[in-house]
Amino acid sequence: MHANKFVESYFDAWNHHDPKGVADHLAEDGVYRDVPEIDITDYYDVPDVSRPHLARLVSRQAHENKYAKSGLNEEQMLKYKTRLENIMVSDQLYLQPDVTLPKLAVVVGCSVNHLSQVINSGFDMSFFDFMNQHRVAHAQEMLSGLDGQTGAILNIAFAVGFNSNSAFYAAFKKCVGQTPAQYRRTRNQINS
Repeated sequence: MHANKFVESYFDAWNHHDPKGVADHLAEDGVYRDVPEIDITDYYDVPDVSRPHLARLVSRQAHENKYAKSGLNEEQMLKYKTRLENIMVSDQLYLQPDVTLPKLAVVVGCSVNHLSQVINSGFDMSFFDFMNQHRVAHAQEMLSGLDGQTGAILNIAFAVGFNSNSAFYAAFKKCVGQTPAQYRRTRNQINS
């Protein structure tokens, strides 16, 4: 039987509520066949490929496609990435609540588009996640003060560059898996 006729007969059996006609289109193991004796597999279920790996592959391909015409080569990418890391450590620009991608691009010495590509592809995160990661790491240091008297959490939020307590809590929980208060309690118990 031709493949088109086979599929057509399946739909006809399905639409007429003919269980035997539908079953005739299934293999003994119950798998539907578009053409007799040919397996149809779900293309999402690829053997030996885990979904996180597939997600990273798709993400990497999306970044490559997105930046295909940017003109930023691997050598420049590495140079800007290293410069950005050094600036974040030495100048701590993340402590400034009004830092923006364009302001940071001026300091790094590259275009806004290239800096965006460096952060998105080089660090695999958005500009805001990149900044928040540094802010949260600094807040963790402040919350881990040995005396346990490091100040109000709201003061720490503003000190590390956040504009609101809710943004600080959301970013902290995303990065650390705990609220700042839970983190402080845990650190104080460890230091006691």
